[in-house]
Amino acid sequence: MLLHTPGSAERHCASTFCKPRRIVRPTRAPMKTIASLEQIRAEIGRRIVASKWANGYCGGCEAPIPTRIPPDGIANWIAPVLAGAIRGCEGFVFDVVASVRHDYDLPAQTLTETVSELLSARRSPF
Repeated sequence: MLLHTPGSAERHCASTFCKPRRIVRPTRAPMKTIASLEQIRAEIGRRIVASKWANGYCGGCEAPIPTRIPPDGIANWIAPVLAGAIRGCEGFVFDVVASVRHDYDLPAQTLTETVSELLSARRSPF
């Protein structure tokens, strides 16, 4: 029986002497669906309506409006759950928004688009 010695081209391993190396690859985040703000809001609404939580009581909740934010490690948008949720359904809508944030992202925005969006939101001082 030959044992592995450094530099030897031939090697024979007994199970107690040589074990195959296990390559550990870093896990990658799953691919997200790239969608517009309107498509993301439609998906939130679809998931709210499709849910049978509380026997469909929260199915009539309005989907919150998503807005772009700097990437926070989960998504590059948020949808604040303020008004539009039926009383008692705020936590449910928040959970739906959180699940959609894991699945969807907005497309990358160029610097020109970002600047024009910022400037168009400004109001005239006069």
